[in-house]
Amino acid sequence: LEIMIFGVIVIIVLLILYWFLRTEIGLAVRATGKNSQMVRATGLNHYMMIAIGLMVANGLAAVAGSMVVQQFGFADVSLGFGLIIRGLAAVIIGEVLLRPRSVGQLLVAAVAGMLVFDISRAWIFSALDLPTTDIQFVSALVVLAALGAPRLYDRWKTYRQRHSG
Repeated sequence: LEIMIFGVIVIIVLLILYWFLRTEIGLAVRATGKNSQMVRATGLNHYMMIAIGLMVANGLAAVAGSMVVQQFGFADVSLGFGLIIRGLAAVIIGEVLLRPRSVGQLLVAAVAGMLVFDISRAWIFSALDLPTTDIQFVSALVVLAALGAPRLYDRWKTYRQRHSG
């Protein structure tokens, strides 16, 4: 039941974020992230757009932190250690595997990347019977595999095309 509630919360947050990023302010925030000089040239206050982007990011971090605290039942200063790496790994994995082209696809890719990252990490731990002290090593292997898989697939496809005819 707890996982379903968390899933519903994640879906609601994603829908709100998707809506926000498609508004004029959301578009300006995204444009500031891509090219702040262009945003300044249009007359928008790019410092305000950076501040809004940081507010949204911190709000998302607060929601995620509150969900973690609810799951664990306590709060500790060291709870967030390693979460930034996991988040970046999830985004990288999602973008490499799904190659998103729109805002909605980017959001789905981030969530899918986290699912792939966590499931593959858990599978490796259970399959190889590794101690939990190797969690960073396994995480690095999962990220490397996700980064290398599309390139290996492209090379294999090229090899097959050259040698099939």
